[in-house]
Amino acid sequence: MTRRSLTWLTHLLLYHHGLLRKALQLMLHYMRIPDFGSHYKFHTGVWGLIAE
Repeated sequence: MTRRSLTWLTHLLLYHHGLLRKALQLMLHYMRIPDFGSHYKFHTGVWGLIAE
């Protein structure tokens, strides 16, 4: 992998992560999950779906 494509990939990942984080924040805001435990489970569940 060239350095240029690696940089591009990193930028893409950061961009998508920013979008995902905003979407998650909105969802969590509307769902109003109070405790961190369920938030963590929700988060890992989402990443599990993305990873599949």
